[in-house]
Amino acid sequence: MAESEVMMLLGVKDDLSRLAERVRTINYYLKEAEQKAYQNKLVAHWLNKLADVMYDADDILDECEAKDLVNCWISEGFVSAISGMSLEESGEEYYKELVNRCLFKIDPDYIDDYVCTMHDLVRDLAISVANGAYCVQGDDKDSLDAVMKHKSLRTIICFTPQLKSIPGNLFDKLRMLRVLDLSGTQIENLPCNIGNLIHLRLLDVSGTRLRELPKSMDLLVNLQFLIVQRCKNLCDLPSAIVQLHKLRALDLYHTPLSNMPLGIGKLKDLCLLDGFVVTNEDNRSNMEELKSLSKLTELSLYHLERAQSENRAKEVALLGSNRHLTRLALYCDNDVVDVNEEDNERIKQVFNELQPPPCIEMLVISGFFGREVPTWLFPPYQSSLCNLNFLRIDGASAVVTIGPEFLDGSASAVVTIGPEFLDGSGGGFPKLEYMQITNMPNWEDWQLARRPHDGRTPLLPRLKELILVGCPKLKSIPECLLQHSTSMMVLHIRDAGSLGTLVNLSASVKEAKIWGCPRLEAISNLQVQDLDLRNCPALKKVENVGSIKSLTLYDDQMEALPSWLKSIMMQLLRLNLRGNPELMRRCLPPDGLDWLEVIQHISHVKGFVYDSSDNFSYTKSPFSFNTNIAR
Repeated sequence: MAESEVMMLLGVKDDLSRLAERVRTINYYLKEAEQKAYQNKLVAHWLNKLADVMYDADDILDECEAKDLVNCWISEGFVSAISGMSLEESGEEYYKELVNRCLFKIDPDYIDDYVCTMHDLVRDLAISVANGAYCVQGDDKDSLDAVMKHKSLRTIICFTPQLKSIPGNLFDKLRMLRVLDLSGTQIENLPCNIGNLIHLRLLDVSGTRLRELPKSMDLLVNLQFLIVQRCKNLCDLPSAIVQLHKLRALDLYHTPLSNMPLGIGKLKDLCLLDGFVVTNEDNRSNMEELKSLSKLTELSLYHLERAQSENRAKEVALLGSNRHLTRLALYCDNDVVDVNEEDNERIKQVFNELQPPPCIEMLVISGFFGREVPTWLFPPYQSSLCNLNFLRIDGASAVVTIGPEFLDGSASAVVTIGPEFLDGSGGGFPKLEYMQITNMPNWEDWQLARRPHDGRTPLLPRLKELILVGCPKLKSIPECLLQHSTSMMVLHIRDAGSLGTLVNLSASVKEAKIWGCPRLEAISNLQVQDLDLRNCPALKKVENVGSIKSLTLYDDQMEALPSWLKSIMMQLLRLNLRGNPELMRRCLPPDGLDWLEVIQHISHVKGFVYDSSDNFSYTKSPFSFNTNIAR
């Protein structure tokens, strides 16, 4: 799955963007501080330490997403369509080739090799070859003034977060620009003469303070990518947008638009449309415009609570007939309250008629306020989602029960699915790799039909990661799901206040995170290597976890280590603790009770007190113990 989509769905994308902006800001002030050459030794030492941390953070944030690189390459004209592929797909092939040639270094923490860095030597070589003619570096506030003498410059990427305005003559002098990235700056408006940039292919103003886009944008006849993410002050798009017939991507992620310009359906080359705002005028939905966007591969619809069932979404057939759509996000406003029976039936019908096409790979449903999840998630319609590998359901606040038909499939459903489905799977989603269900305050019961497991038809045969967050009334997770999802590697359960036990995980699960489960009493029969337990104060029994190597145990009220820890301490390589000051004192040598009984037997231990500097670290061999805690 595309990493940018995963980030969006998990909320990490916003965090990384904010972190990047803060790092840029800190670097900016660091340079000012260095210029002032502070004489105070303590201040100078602190600045040096802070600079070291910022350099490390900058290295992390220098990572590039493949999608962003490909968009730039297309904008520069470097990508030629490979037979049978779109420009974006061809660009991805270019990217894979560069990875294979070791010109890009893949970050292993991200999915599907979609985030990378460039090796320092390769970067230095590229800059050397450019020799100043094609690459002008600078990150101070005068950088834009400095580059204006390079009249043939084709790309500007601004790394100056304090930038508040664009020089008025910039667009008069740099008319050859193809890529203009002003994301993360503080600009509040764009000069009206931006229309002079007739060669511009990519414009990114994400995270800026823009209140409007200039009407002259209709002159940007070659624009292919318009990225307007997280512009909190922008409420409307100019009607001129619909004249940009070469647009391939219109990305409005988390920009609070009140409506969409009439005529979006004219942008027939659009492949990505993120942030389409649903509106109704004269009892007619603007969703009908999506019918003509047959090239869409990624689509997110916002404010679906505004849609009316009498808009005949079924007749529109705007999703089911799209042969290219692989990523779909359906959002309702989370502020919808006091849902009556009429509202429930209306939103149910709207969602039922938004059945995704069989090619869909990633699906997000957020803020759905109906009492039942859409029917196309159940047999027999479920079989049409045979390519789904990412599913997230967030904030379905009225759903109480999910029955056995969900995920489990049925004999009649299996009969109707195509040959690509017949891969030994008996589950409802044979290619599903990632499932996240979050913010379900009323969900109490999850049932799956019990059936014999013969080793050949595992439930959800490709599921790698299951995340359940914010389900306070959910009492249990179906054992057949936990035990027979034989590809699952990661389980994360958070804020499940009614969960009492967790038992019999599939042997494939290597990492389990259980956070904020105050009634959890027992964990058993897990083969995990990494177990992360946080704020589970009622946990009295942990047994049959023979493969565990790393344990994280956080509970700010914990005054002593739990007795069950003694049974696994000899196999632990690492223990991370957070508790109250009394626990920390019990862990200190030579005579702390928990030191004598547990801590000294574990290879590596770290402990600290929340919201305090008190901490200790211990290594068994060679012996090392460091602490700032008074004994």
